Amino acid sequence: MSESATVQFKLNMPVSLRERLDAACQSSGRSVTAEIISRLEKSFEKDDDYLNALANIDELMVRMEALEKIVADLDHFTGRRDFPAAPF
Repeated sequence: MSESATVQFKLNMPVSLRERLDAACQSSGRSVTAEIISRLEKSFEKDDDYLNALANIDELMVRMEALEKIVADLDHFTGRRDFPAAPF
């Protein structure tokens, strides 16, 4: 199926949501269909951004744990607890 192919989709929505959608169409100059497609595509982009952020957090947690181990090892081997404060 090519990207330009489309399918019809029947959608029931609350009247209040349809009114908001109509107002958004007026503001954007898009048709109802184009507005819905645009908003759906943006929602998937936000999902991707969220998943990327979670992956970055996981990576940072691993790095932080490694740094904590290094600091603990330094403390253990040197017996010092007066390391300079972090510059941030």
